[in-house]
This record gives sequence, C-alpha cells and structure tokens, in this order.
Amino acid sequence: MRKDQEFVARVVYVIIPAYNCQNYLEDSVTSALAQTNINAQVVIVDDGFTDETAQLIDSMTDGNEKIHVLHKANGGVSSARNKGIQYVLSISKDSDYIAFLDADDAWDKNFFDQAILDVIDKGTDLIGF
Repeated sequence: MRKDQEFVARVVYVIIPAYNCQNYLEDSVTSALAQTNINAQVVIVDDGFTDETAQLIDSMTDGNEKIHVLHKANGGVSSARNKGIQYVLSISKDSDYIAFLDADDAWDKNFFDQAILDVIDKGTDLIGF
C-alpha cells in the first residue's frame, strides 16, 4: 500500500469554531470535506452564535455522519477550539489527526496533499503554516 493510500484510511478531524458565520460556514465545511487525500470529519463548535448559523448547520448535518456539532456558550475562538480538541480526543484513535479551519476560510481541494504525506514520511507531530 502506498503511503498516501495508507493515510486516506486515517481520519483528520477538522475543528471549525463557529460564531455568527452564516455567510461563510458552508464553504468552509464543504472545502474540508472535499479534501482528496484525507478522510475528513468536521467538528463544528457553536460558540454561542446569535445569527442564523444554527439553521445552516442543521441543513448541512442532516444525514451527514462526517459532520459533528458541539454547542457551548460564547467564550471565544480558543475556548471553542479547546472544546473541539477535547471532543476529538474522546472519540478518536491514536492514528487520527486534528486540523483547524476558521469558519470564514476555505481550503483548496488539494490543501493537504504534500503536507500530509510529509507527516507520514517524516513522522512529524505538528505542521504549522
């Protein structure tokens, strides 16, 4: 099995903190799920939004087992990420990875290609960019 094929079998949990982002969140989630060389699972952390983001999330998650939603009182992006990390650590296997994506950003479909292969080849624990 090629290393890139080996990695696709593993899961990358993409944590997306969400606060009043109804105009951007769908593009963000779609870009995470469209990655070509990873098995992406999206964790949306509701940071106490007050707009129509809840309805958008309901429509995206209907029947989609790759999207997980957590709710919390507003505490800022760091506390939302931390809640996402705690959740992922409670459900994931040792071979899973975590990535962060802001709700108003989107990734190119090949965003992870070389970076993830480097993780596998070199045994890297953390990539920052």
